[in-house]
Amino acid sequence: MCTAATDMKHKVRSKMPHSLSPWFDDECKKLKKERCSSLNKFRKCKDRKNLKRYHEIRNLYQTTCNQKRNEYHKQKQFELESSIHDSKRFWSVLKTLNRKPNQNNNITTEDWYQHFKDLFSPVLNITTDNRTRQTLT
Repeated sequence: MCTAATDMKHKVRSKMPHSLSPWFDDECKKLKKERCSSLNKFRKCKDRKNLKRYHEIRNLYQTTCNQKRNEYHKQKQFELESSIHDSKRFWSVLKTLNRKPNQNNNITTEDWYQHFKDLFSPVLNITTDNRTRQTLT
């Protein structure tokens, strides 16, 4: 149990991929594709010209994505501030900001019931002839 906790401690949750973000548009997709192709070109022929080209495209891609992300968040902030007096609109805008991917739960109700029944059932320790035996009540 302790090792499972320490294993979980070191795991980092992955962020949502940019391609699924609402601010990631066709321009970002195009620059990402250019960045990958220039990187592959550099890997095939490692000269300064290809490296410089890759750095230029990579930097342009990063600045463009950061700019698009910031514009999107400023727009959402404005929408939130302008909808202060309209609670329905306010919460719908807020919900779009905190969206998380839906995860399907394949655990049945009976499995949950059995799990918590086993978890919360008391355990008695009975000692007989230098042996400890656990029994459920």
